[in-house]
Amino acid sequence: MGSGGIYQLYITAAADNAFAEYVFVHEFGHHMACLADEYYTSSVAYELPSTLTEPYELNVTTHMEPDKIKWAELIDAQTPVPTPWGKDEFDQHSRDIQQQRQGLRAAKTPEKELEYLFRQQLQWEEAYLANLPLAVKTGLYEGAMYRARGVYRSAPACQRTITLVIDQYTK
Repeated sequence: MGSGGIYQLYITAAADNAFAEYVFVHEFGHHMACLADEYYTSSVAYELPSTLTEPYELNVTTHMEPDKIKWAELIDAQTPVPTPWGKDEFDQHSRDIQQQRQGLRAAKTPEKELEYLFRQQLQWEEAYLANLPLAVKTGLYEGAMYRARGVYRSAPACQRTITLVIDQYTK
């Protein structure tokens, strides 16, 4: 399942799989709103730079200082920064899934079994994240742009960025 989205340039997404809509929406976020990837546990097809610099995308940051966080005005004063979120357990589960996926790929398992594993992963992640104490809070959650450490994200920052782009063209 390959895909890609480059801001204001193109979007590609495999159409013949069970997650075509999911993947299209994800890639459309890159293309339409210049959103960075918020995940970090999947392998990447290119080498990451050794030096970590502040990303230009509005939904990720390397800063922990309140006056430098791009979405600081959305973070409640009582929310810890960085925001704890059960990362260690999430990371372990993700490593287990990646190992299973690699084994299935190596065994040339039919795509239906990989789709089933992906569905299981999504269900686990949604349930896990929904039950975290700060799940409903805008915060500064570590792990983004294929990096487990040093880059932070927050879903409301994505929503705000999409709104900013739409408003730019419609107001």
